[in-house]
Amino acid sequence: MQKALEAENAMVKIVAPHGGKITCSEGMKHDVFSGIMMTESVLFDAVYIPGGQTSVQALLKKAKYKKFVNEAFMHCKAIAADGAGKELLSATYVSDHYADKAVIVDGEPQAFI
Repeated sequence: MQKALEAENAMVKIVAPHGGKITCSEGMKHDVFSGIMMTESVLFDAVYIPGGQTSVQALLKKAKYKKFVNEAFMHCKAIAADGAGKELLSATYVSDHYADKAVIVDGEPQAFI
């Protein structure tokens, strides 16, 4: 998803449980733009929740992630999730609005773009 977004000149920013760097399931390190406690969804145009059961379980433990997604939805931001990322959506207001055109679940990057 990141490559597809950047190919369209989108600025991709990672929001994580902490600042610094995070390591993905492929062992690559990624720079974190902001820790979740230091930012709000209103600062972003869209929200993408990648899959990964371990990551999603960590997100579900912090109410701030649910708030982040809920507020993004209430501000009419596009929201996409892949794989286990749908579990986070299921814990938010988005769960009642999967038919909304701005909500993409397991879709192609172009649909989100």
